[in-house]
Amino acid sequence: MVEDITKDEDEPHKYCTLKVFKSEKSYTEAADDEIKLLRNINGYNKVGNKYIIQILDRFTIEGPNGDHRCLILELMWKDSFHLLKNIYHQEGLPIPMLKTITYQMLEALSVIHEQAEV
Repeated sequence: MVEDITKDEDEPHKYCTLKVFKSEKSYTEAADDEIKLLRNINGYNKVGNKYIIQILDRFTIEGPNGDHRCLILELMWKDSFHLLKNIYHQEGLPIPMLKTITYQMLEALSVIHEQAEV
């Protein structure tokens, strides 16, 4: 997680995710593919699109072993493990929440399938 110090506390995307790819060719190619895929999907206007992470910015930094692709993404849940471990402990997700998450995932997959032809 990173903080955009140029934004006020109440502005959207004050806190974001920074994703840095390794400089090896295969990682660089994977980063380029991910950027292309997300830009394509993010530009598609459909209900399920709001359940797909948005690219806010991208850039490349030089390192001693090569260039690293970097993505700035909107901040989302850390992951489902964090949700289960820190909020619901051992009892698991409540059924209504599980239904909502499943619905959102299926909507997102529908958009990816239609727009990105994945």
